[in-house]
Amino acid sequence: MTRNVTGPPVIGDDLYGRHQEVDQLWAVLERMEDLLMLAPRRVGKTSLMRELHRDPRANWDVVYVDVEDARGAAGLFARVMAELAQHGRYRNWLGSGQLPHALRSGWASLKRAKVLGVELERALRSDWVPAADHLERRLERLPDGRRLLVIIDELPILISRMLDSEDGRKDASVLLAKLRHWRQTPSLRGKVQTLIGGSTGLKGCSAACACRPPSMI
Repeated sequence: MTRNVTGPPVIGDDLYGRHQEVDQLWAVLERMEDLLMLAPRRVGKTSLMRELHRDPRANWDVVYVDVEDARGAAGLFARVMAELAQHGRYRNWLGSGQLPHALRSGWASLKRAKVLGVELERALRSDWVPAADHLERRLERLPDGRRLLVIIDELPILISRMLDSEDGRKDASVLLAKLRHWRQTPSLRGKVQTLIGGSTGLKGCSAACACRPPSMI
């Protein structure tokens, strides 16, 4: 039975009348295009993103992270890695190879995604770039036959907050360059795609979209 839900995101049977939009999103992703979803609050962006996460298409794995309250780039990458670590097929894969120093202690105590994300965010705060580079190297070697969708919700809010300080502006530039590289590098094409969501009217939006924006929905 469909419920009338006002306010929080809805998924599954409660996402009434939006299945055509979900199909449209998957159609774009199947063409190996990335997505940028910008719209005012309360129009259903997060509900659509969470539905992609809840019910992936065949051969797809989906991780969803909300970075509205993240503390810089370290928070974003920590949350992505924490979510990946909860997938049975990704945990050992992500933790293999030479782990950067900042990742080692957190990786030894894998628990729930939320707990791991907090621990990793704290560990990476002063040196997040090696961890981001490690993640990219592992993404280039995804398990055979799998495609990964990384959904980053409220990225413009995070970027907007980072732009308020000199160090944050430097990190924002590096962060956006790395996300751009995910979209452009041939070694990730057909393996990893991103869906970036956020509310319009934020100064971070222009920065977040400056690096050859993906398809807009």
